[in-house]
This record gives sequence, C-alpha cells and structure tokens, in this order.
Amino acid sequence: MSARSDAGRARAKGSILRRVAGRFADAVTRRHVALLPREARDERLIFDLRAPYRVEGDVLSIELLEPEGGRLQAVLSGDAGTTLWTGASHSYDGPCRFQFNLETGDVTLDGAAWGRADARALPARFSWRFTRTGPGGSVARRTSHYRAGATGSDVEPGPGDEIPLLLAVMTSWRAGAPLLDVVADGAGGAGAAQRLRAVDARFGIAGVGLDLSRAADCGAAHATALQCDRLPAAVRAEGPFRTILMISVLERLGEPRAALSAMTALAVKGTVLVVDTFNADSLSRRIFGGDWEGYADPAHVSSEAVSARTVPTWLDELGWRVVERRTRHTWDRSDDPTHQALRDWWDRDARFRRLLVERDLGDRMLCVAIKS
Repeated sequence: MSARSDAGRARAKGSILRRVAGRFADAVTRRHVALLPREARDERLIFDLRAPYRVEGDVLSIELLEPEGGRLQAVLSGDAGTTLWTGASHSYDGPCRFQFNLETGDVTLDGAAWGRADARALPARFSWRFTRTGPGGSVARRTSHYRAGATGSDVEPGPGDEIPLLLAVMTSWRAGAPLLDVVADGAGGAGAAQRLRAVDARFGIAGVGLDLSRAADCGAAHATALQCDRLPAAVRAEGPFRTILMISVLERLGEPRAALSAMTALAVKGTVLVVDTFNADSLSRRIFGGDWEGYADPAHVSSEAVSARTVPTWLDELGWRVVERRTRHTWDRSDDPTHQALRDWWDRDARFRRLLVERDLGDRMLCVAIKS
C-alpha cells in the first residue's frame, strides 16, 4: 500500500469523524456546527509568511514575517506526507528570507546555510512546515508547493462528481444515440472508459471515442486549426451525433473555440452537447491569481481562456442554444491554511456553496447546449 493511499485514507477517516461529530453537535445545539482546524480559532496561531504555491525556476523563496524571535524548526515533506528533511533547531531573530534550492537541496536562512535535503527524493509536489517557538508561545504553518511544469496526470481534474452529474443531465435533456465522447491529449484514460460504461449501463448507448489532439495530428497545445474534415473518417461515418460529451477537454486545447466548431459540424438540430471544463472567472483564481490550481498541470494550455462567460458565448456564435450553465466546486490541493479555508467553506457552509453557484464563481463549469 502506498504512502499516498495511506494519507488519503487518513484524510477520509478524519472527514468522516468530523461529519459524525458535527451532526451530533447539530442535534444538541439545533444549529449547524462546523468543526474547523485549530488554527481557524485564532490567526495568531498561524505563522505569518508569504510563500508561492507555484515555484518558477530552481529556488523557492519564502518570506518569514513573524516579528517575535525565538527558535525556528523547518520540516520538508513529500506529497504523501513522508518526511524528507528536518532542520536542526535554528535561532530566529525576526523577519528573514528562507530559500530552498530544488536542484541542489540547499536550505538557507537569509543566505546562511542551514542544511541540505536530498533533492533526488523531491517529488513534483511538496510542503514545508515552519514552527517558531518563543516567549509568547508557538506559531506554525504548513506551506504547499509544486514545481511549474513538473506536475501532470497526478493532478485531480475535478470534484469527482462528473459521472453522476452527466447521467442526470443526459436524463433531463433526453440525450440519445449516437453518442460521441471527446477527450484531448490522451486525458481521461480510465475515467473516459468508466464514463462510457456508465452511459451504456444507464441508457444502452455505446458511445464512440475521439481524442481531438491526435485527430488533429498534432499536440493539444498546437491544435489551433482543427477542422471537421481532419477528424478520422470512421468517426465522421458514425455521425451526425445526437449527443456529444466534452468532459475536461477544452482547457487542454490551444484553440477551444475551434474544437467546438468542429463538433458543431458533427451535430444536427436537437443534438445535446455537454461541456465540463474550467471556470477562469472562479473565486479561487481571483483570490490566488498565479497560484490557482488550474495552472498546475502544463497540459492545461487554455485554463485562462475557458470560463462561464466565454464558452456560452462561443456556443451561441456557433448556433447552439445554451439550456443549462452552472459552476461548482472549490478546486485546490494546497495545504496552506489560507487555501484550505476556501475548501472548508465549500465543504461545511451551504451558504458559501450557494454563493459560488449563483455568482458563477466555482472552479468547474458545466454547460449544456442544444443545436438550433
């Protein structure tokens, strides 16, 4: 069993225990009780620092801003929580710059050597935990980081609700056969196969699969001139299609509107198109900017282009009638408490979830359109 699996099971167990305790507290108090991490109680418990989530280049720089001196401890961990390096207790005299060289493993504090971690063991995602102990007590904080361009298929593409949501949408809009399921740059893999099996089991529809980037005979990042006549003849022969699925596709194409145009040529009046993609107008992107999770996977070449505004506009221009559009989910893997706060609000406060849905501020967008 992998360390990542162990860590995932531990998080799931903790989540279940929090839900059970929360429901008990709800029943006793007749109010909604949300159990939050310890640091949510008092910001003075959180180490004051500024740290990037996305690391550009070889050196991670973190500004440590706690004003009170004392002793400083730093621990480097992998994505699964495995400890990679623990620094000897170091004197801390106030605000300073912590640096970690991802290539050499060198750790410095205001330019002075603190130690060296084994850079060969460093995964694409890692974290640091800082603890400062002083006369006034202790403050701590975990920071999360990933190296730009180094992450890929391990990145969770969405909230995990795509198949139930897809089946509900297909039922609501009476989607029928023949069905085309589109992926891009090989993304989807087992998930795409699972999706087609679920559709077949529910509706008795055996879908046709299409990888747009391969069909265009070029990488997804360069698929800027995609035309319907460049698609495989076998796929075109199965059409026109009554249902077209594009789940986690548009963000992976260099020209997402061109892909929608090519799909339009495979549709007829009444075709149901289901698009599930990023929302570049999300609250988390507005807050975190370059540290938005949508930038983590380098295959997401159009993460900034697709949103709850742009995709419906493109579809309208291409002769589709948008019948449903909604955003959902707060997508973020960082363990930093400021990032974790958004996830906690989404998980534990229905008002926050409603806010994101009504204001189109979720990180994922579902758009359903019918060909006019």
